[in-house]
Amino acid sequence: MSGSDTPKELSPKRQRMMDMILSLGGLKEEQAIPSSKVNEAIDNLGKELSPLVDEIVAFPDSYFTKFLSAAKKVDIASEIKNNAVLKDAITNLEETVAISTTDALQDLLKSLTDTLEASEAAEDEKDAFTESLQEITSKIDTDPEAALYLLQQNLNITTRYGQPPCHVECPAGVRTQRFVNLTRDRRFDEALRLMRDTYPFAGTLGRVCNAPCESKCQRGVIDQPVSIRNLHRFLADNERASGKIETPTPVIDKEEKIAVVGAGPAGIGCAYDLARMGYPVTIFESKPKNGGLLRYGIPSYRLPRDVLEEEIFYVQQLGVEILNNQHITNPSELLTKGFSAVFVGTGASSSRKLRIEGEDAKGVFHSLEFLDDINMDKKVKIGKRVAVIGGGNAAIDSARISLRIGASEVSIVYRRSREEMPAIETEIEDAEHEGISLKILSSPVKILEDGGKITGLRCIKMELGEPDESGRRRPVPIPDSEFDIEVDSIVVAIGQGIDADDYFSDLEYTEWGLIQTNPLSHQTSVQGVFAGGDAVSGPATVVKAVGAGKKAAVSINQYLRGETISQEITTSGTIIATVEADKAQAQEEQRATMPVLEPETRATTFDEVELGFNDAISTTEAGRCINCSISNMDVTVYGGRIDPEANKPLVKKFLQDEVERGTILAVVREKGALTSKDLTEKTGIPQDKVFLHLVQMKRNEDLVTVGEEHGYILYDVLRTPIEAEVTVQIVSNIARQLTTARKEIETLLSDLKAEDIGKLAVSLETFSRSRDKLTKVSIHGSIIAETILNEVEEKIQSAVLLTYRTRAKLPSTRQKVTVADLADVDVPSVLEEYKSQMGYAPLLGFGTIEWTHSRCLGCKLCELECPENAIKLTPVLRIPEMFEFSDEAIAELPTNRSLFYTTVKSLATTKPTDNIVFEKESPGFGSVEVDLWLCVACRTCVRRCPAPADGALVLDLKWSLPEVVRQITSSQT
Repeated sequence: MSGSDTPKELSPKRQRMMDMILSLGGLKEEQAIPSSKVNEAIDNLGKELSPLVDEIVAFPDSYFTKFLSAAKKVDIASEIKNNAVLKDAITNLEETVAISTTDALQDLLKSLTDTLEASEAAEDEKDAFTESLQEITSKIDTDPEAALYLLQQNLNITTRYGQPPCHVECPAGVRTQRFVNLTRDRRFDEALRLMRDTYPFAGTLGRVCNAPCESKCQRGVIDQPVSIRNLHRFLADNERASGKIETPTPVIDKEEKIAVVGAGPAGIGCAYDLARMGYPVTIFESKPKNGGLLRYGIPSYRLPRDVLEEEIFYVQQLGVEILNNQHITNPSELLTKGFSAVFVGTGASSSRKLRIEGEDAKGVFHSLEFLDDINMDKKVKIGKRVAVIGGGNAAIDSARISLRIGASEVSIVYRRSREEMPAIETEIEDAEHEGISLKILSSPVKILEDGGKITGLRCIKMELGEPDESGRRRPVPIPDSEFDIEVDSIVVAIGQGIDADDYFSDLEYTEWGLIQTNPLSHQTSVQGVFAGGDAVSGPATVVKAVGAGKKAAVSINQYLRGETISQEITTSGTIIATVEADKAQAQEEQRATMPVLEPETRATTFDEVELGFNDAISTTEAGRCINCSISNMDVTVYGGRIDPEANKPLVKKFLQDEVERGTILAVVREKGALTSKDLTEKTGIPQDKVFLHLVQMKRNEDLVTVGEEHGYILYDVLRTPIEAEVTVQIVSNIARQLTTARKEIETLLSDLKAEDIGKLAVSLETFSRSRDKLTKVSIHGSIIAETILNEVEEKIQSAVLLTYRTRAKLPSTRQKVTVADLADVDVPSVLEEYKSQMGYAPLLGFGTIEWTHSRCLGCKLCELECPENAIKLTPVLRIPEMFEFSDEAIAELPTNRSLFYTTVKSLATTKPTDNIVFEKESPGFGSVEVDLWLCVACRTCVRRCPAPADGALVLDLKWSLPEVVRQITSSQT
């Protein structure tokens, strides 16, 4: 960077800014303005502001009323667990209502006060934290895993030991991280066998699962989740491609026979586990073929039938017998025919009706029946124009099938937004690629018909209102927004259920028309008859149905073994592993893209659309797993098996250390800065171990530590506030600021004077900044009172602008001072005075641009973007400076740049002492020079700099008033 000692001619913008500094410093006389002109300007300002200010100062009351309503609906105060947050918010609100009160703020204050009093009363009764701590530390030696679970559940401490979140989220219990690691190491057969330890549907669910595991994948915190579902599929496809499909060996060694009603995902999932336990199982299926909705509800372009049949055949090879065309009406009768237990997994295979006028017209289909007909190879005439109503997978399947059987125009009508469509995201994208249009935020109100045949669909436009009980924003009809769609056919896909005609007369049903079961044991009202899947839960996913069948199999086994299977069934505590993304040591990269058929080809055929991964893609994708669970469920993070018995002492020591370090962390978060001696007293952990843990945690950068006479001091580890706490903090603080600003505005406008216009502008700016902050305040993810905030935005901006313009016309009232008086005064401090008078402070108008050579890419963007031509990339290569760059600085640069610097340093035999000056500019190389007196410190160069870290340029506020005066006065003489 360079700056000249010789005064230069200033740019007009810089000259104006310098004149302002001289005026503020009392070093330049201003032309007097007659008082009559001043009074006229003030009167005009008052008249122009009057209608705006009335609405501006009224908007907080409307906003806080809406906020209180939303906060009460979800009881936001009860979600706040940090009493310090409650106390700060209460203090803010007490100061607010002391100035000016409203019913909404009084109610909010009372709600927070009541919550705080209840919390403090509970603390007086029993110190839950201390009690939890004592329980945890008492188990460290005897049961460290239980202690770790309590630490996670009760004190919110995370750990990398435990079950991977992807595994915990899977309803079927697939050991995800383990099979992904095996896939990474190309141990494909072993990975597939591991999956078959859980269920037989690697190829099926690898195609149609909604992949809940991926929603919890910790890799997604860094960039994108691992493509777990597609890795499932690859393992199955790889085995099929090899031609060496594994043949299982039956292990039927028990006498009790079990009947399963329904050969869908729940029934087969249950039968699979029971057969592997040694039970003889017979499945009774009413359809001619097996699979339930897997076969009759999912089109073959998503799930090829040979894949499904092979995986069901695998179950049959285990000894499971399947009898087709067997319609069971009373499952309990099977108990009298030699079966010791029965599982009912018949699903929910009837479509729900719209219940609007015209639904019985010719040309109206219902999705499950429509899909069933197609999958049974029946001819279905739908015409050229089709509308599908709904947003789930059945709706997407119905729409895409309609294209394949002859429709030319297909629309999906959905009453919510696209983001809220429950269908698998990739399926929605595929539908769009195939030319299907989405008519979102639209709801059908009437089916138009002529002579009993449909001619169109009348819809009404919707908008999203306040959140409903589910937390999603409720779709609300927009009055007078009806519109018609011309169609030949309509497919209704708004959900599914069980027809009353299909009820089993011997079983009890809920008020929702679902089979009544014990939620823990899955047993129905009839002893020995169990049920699960969609028939019990209502419409759900395939993997949830499989998981329900597996859980029922456990209960059936307990029942047949004579064990209690009612409410005594419990689930042991699960430790869920996690890892902080910034410690995962994974570079950001996109996950593998699934190869697919071209849209124009696939829309005319039932050939499978997704083509699957090959082994190269699969191993690379599996390698993206960051192994958030270091226990990895009896498999090392490298895929190798470990002997649990041989490793017990090692694992126990690891768990004890994890608990002790987590306990230390929890105490620091709760109590603040503590010495190692203090920590020993509070945790019972010996001081020498505390010290060693602190050193380890420091090495891991979990805590900031500094040396201290008796060991280490831990500085407070900040607890991440939850949404409710952030929301209440912001709203209470803004309420105080707005109330203070409103009182100031009202006082100033009652008798406005020239010297008060700056204060008025500051108060109006408070309204502007507060409104902007409130647009980001949310409750359970929903922004509050958006309409109110949007309507007042323009009025606030207009008021601020009017005030600034008026103040610019009026003179400064500062007293005269001399240059000597300003010897120790810098520009920013003067501008603070300017802020009090003018309403804002353009601090960025002054300062020095500093250049960091080691980060500069030589791209010349700063020079091109500078509005004052004050910055230039000169053809000077500062070779000596390159030898001062640290390895860390070079590592931050792009590969080509870091390679250049590394090569230059490695080739030199001695350190250079001279710069190299090129004869002409060379893109990518050079030195940045800044002309101090042309620069207006607008930060354009700083913002535009693409260099790594914080960029190669930074603005440093270093100018002093004497320097400014000296340069300007010398340039004017």
